[in-house]
Amino acid sequence: RLRGFRVHEWKVGSAAGLALFGAFFTQIVGQQYTTVSHCAFLTATNVVLVPFLVWIFRRRRPSARTFACAAAALLGIGLLSITPGSFALSFGFGDAMSLLCALLFALHITSLGRLSPEDDVLRVNLVQLSVAAVVSVAVFLITDLHAVEAVNWNLGLPAVVYLGLFSTCLCYFLQTTAQQHVDSAKAAIILATESLFGTIFSVVLGYDKLTFNMVLGGIIILTSIIMTEVKLPKKKGKRAVEAQMLFDETEK
Repeated sequence: RLRGFRVHEWKVGSAAGLALFGAFFTQIVGQQYTTVSHCAFLTATNVVLVPFLVWIFRRRRPSARTFACAAAALLGIGLLSITPGSFALSFGFGDAMSLLCALLFALHITSLGRLSPEDDVLRVNLVQLSVAAVVSVAVFLITDLHAVEAVNWNLGLPAVVYLGLFSTCLCYFLQTTAQQHVDSAKAAIILATESLFGTIFSVVLGYDKLTFNMVLGGIIILTSIIMTEVKLPKKKGKRAVEAQMLFDETEK
């Protein structure tokens, strides 16, 4: 299977891998200098950035409904991530890094939107994760090698293995597969349910209590996704209506 690599798969996978590393890196750095609610909300702004990036890079203007659904999804995420007293009106270094993280996640989704039906998803996924891993190791060796001595392998390794296999490899394989068939802007809105599922699991596992904000935010996110899928009837123009009436009269 590796012998069949196409140049386009290398290009898409490499671009996606670089964006993925950058998003992970800026998110982790940002979380050290801002609150969880700030980081969660600012990272989630990628849902409204993707339609604009598709418009810029692919010269394809998303519909007004797509923009509206993206904005609604962001509103729902805001209700999920912002609790009373947890969100201050400030913007520092950590917030800037979180916003940069959102842009990079949006670039990642947009990069995968370039997949063609001929591309092999497994090969693209291999390239994007390999590029992200190689760059990550290189940056670590340059900036933080001394931290190895302080690592608690017994505590950290199981979590890293789980996150690597399921939350990274499997999840991004599924996303890459899906984006062969789903428009990037729509994919971004559907991926907004990450915050919804995070909230649900947080409540189920006893980390958070269910609140009205959570319920309302979840309903708004789900509604925005449903609206991207619902095909609204198109209004017929005046000429089309007249032509239909003439056809009906002829039939009679």
